[in-house]
Amino acid sequence: MIAELVKTYRGVICLKCGTPIPVSERVVSLTEQDDAEINGPHTFLCRCNQCEEENRYLAADIRVFSGEPIKRRSRKARTTAA
Repeated sequence: MIAELVKTYRGVICLKCGTPIPVSERVVSLTEQDDAEINGPHTFLCRCNQCEEENRYLAADIRVFSGEPIKRRSRKARTTAA
């Protein structure tokens, strides 16, 4: 039996449009530190690849998504859409 490899990535859901936003491994590693209880909840800023909206997210908002992350729209596509 051949097992199919499924790519996964960690990210958050955009608060404006609902699109998954991938987060870097550095953000994931900073939010998984053991001293989270001492320093309180970790937050970080993240910009959506689709709607370009930037919001603050909690470390608890990070989820695992399957598939490939959506790539950022090119600068040319953003200027023609506006």
